[in-house]
Amino acid sequence: MDKKYFFNFPWIVLAAALGLTLIGLLGIYSTTLSHAPAPDAGGVLREAPQNLAEVQITWLLVSLAVCAIAIYPGYTRLIDYGYLFYLGSLLLLVILCVAKYLPGGHGIPHLVEPRNHAFCWFQIPGTKIAFEPSEVAKIAFIMALAQYLRYRRNYRTWTGLVPPFLMALVPTLLIIVEPALGMALMYMPILVLMLLAAGARVRHLVLVGLVILLLAPVLYLKVERYQQRRVDQWLLAGPLEDFHLQQDTLQRQDTKPTLEQQREAVAALRNSWRVRAYLAADYAKWWTGTHAGWLFGNNKLTRRGFCDGPYHSELDADPAAPDSAADAPFRRASHFVRNWLTGTGYQPWQAKVAVGSGGMTGEGFGAGSQTQYGFLPESHTDYIFAVIAEEWGFVGALVVLLLYLIIIVFGVDVGLSTNEPYGKLLAVGLVAMITVQAFLNIAITVGLTPVTGLTLPFVSYGGSSLVASYVAIGLLCNIGMRRYVLNAPTPFTFLD
Repeated sequence: MDKKYFFNFPWIVLAAALGLTLIGLLGIYSTTLSHAPAPDAGGVLREAPQNLAEVQITWLLVSLAVCAIAIYPGYTRLIDYGYLFYLGSLLLLVILCVAKYLPGGHGIPHLVEPRNHAFCWFQIPGTKIAFEPSEVAKIAFIMALAQYLRYRRNYRTWTGLVPPFLMALVPTLLIIVEPALGMALMYMPILVLMLLAAGARVRHLVLVGLVILLLAPVLYLKVERYQQRRVDQWLLAGPLEDFHLQQDTLQRQDTKPTLEQQREAVAALRNSWRVRAYLAADYAKWWTGTHAGWLFGNNKLTRRGFCDGPYHSELDADPAAPDSAADAPFRRASHFVRNWLTGTGYQPWQAKVAVGSGGMTGEGFGAGSQTQYGFLPESHTDYIFAVIAEEWGFVGALVVLLLYLIIIVFGVDVGLSTNEPYGKLLAVGLVAMITVQAFLNIAITVGLTPVTGLTLPFVSYGGSSLVASYVAIGLLCNIGMRRYVLNAPTPFTFLD
């Protein structure tokens, strides 16, 4: 390697990525120590494979090889291939969507088969290896968008914003159809950050964002029923968990709540603004499905609650609680809370329990109760951050956050110190991709956003995610090592 490339190389970015992967390997190995079966996303008890860490190490070696390939050729040689990569990734996504609607609902045998009712993976025939095209698609989108924006100015007008948003909208809709809502949510933030870096007008992007927010209810009604319930669970999580913890405390004290305590607990639950918002939205959903289902192309839309009567009976679904009983409202509320926390709300509830039980320094490696006793589903993939927080506590979680911060800060530095327009936009897009995905995964784990099913970059188990993350790091390092070599006027400088 040329000396000037060696000194320009952002070694700290690569080191932070490797540090995250090492932490991930320890977390993944910890999830395989327990012999207790854990429920998967479908609620089925499955024994945890004992070789997950070994498989992940294999994928790490593959990822490092791909990372080296992404570093070696000058990134400017990739400029003309952005659109080609983008169209190729769209083709793969289209095949997945077509497979979903083939007769029988079983996809394409030995090539595209459903996992947890989602058509998100291609199976390599004759092997057990599968890859997720949406991981490739997000990098291809960033490359294509950087190619499109590098020498243009029209995106500073309303009409000029249409092509970039269409470029983001097409893969977003295809991924929603699979469905993989978490991956679909990444495209718009990446697009907005790249447009800002290119000098788009902030007021235009703010107005577009407001329009998207106004269309959110329509998107909510169009997604799968289980995805709707994940949003509902996120809305209801606070009051339901408070109710459960109060009753759990009394049970631990071997104390039965008095009638007055029951009434206060039910009143607090019913009067919570979150519960009121849920019941109001629930009634609106029921009314729409009953009287105007044709608006959404489905005249069978019904309420998403536990019963199909008027919304005020949402908390009255326990047949064992007769209306004449003095404690009937409390028993109905308990039934309502229990159904949520053992159903749709089970994963996020157990994840928060795991994070909270870690304390400052954690319960110790391989000693996390939620992980080792199989209470936390998908602990090696979507909820790996909960495993780290439980076993290594706040200190371990903080180390993970600091390593991501290093990647973000020094990645942004690469973008700011690069005058070549394509490299600047590509660096911004790659950093945005890692940042958005890490934020969403951690936010899901601690209950700040609805569950969407998204891996933690560099940390979660999964070959496709790990390879895509290291491709991003490779391209970022590629730009960083050449940033002071390729001289050009400062791009994207506007007077207004």
